[in-house]
Amino acid sequence: MNIIISEQTKTYLKKKNINCLTLNMTSAGGCCGSVYMPSVGYKEPAALNQYERYFVDNINVYIHKLVKAESEELKFIFKNFLALKYVDVEGIKLM
Repeated sequence: MNIIISEQTKTYLKKKNINCLTLNMTSAGGCCGSVYMPSVGYKEPAALNQYERYFVDNINVYIHKLVKAESEELKFIFKNFLALKYVDVEGIKLM
């Protein structure tokens, strides 16, 4: 899998002294079933056996095994909405 970390994301992580990205699949839903949504965290996961580990640009990247990519590329991007700054991911197939 090709993992790309945008320059803005690298700058944000360096400024915050973060060297880890964890892509989780979080279950959301209720009475009509569950949908898994991607969420990006900044800590090493506790259950490492549920993740694939990559080392990209001096950053540990953990991708949950439930993640299905649209192609062979995942891109971590920096987003800034009003006062909210965060890292998101592009290239995930949602089911």
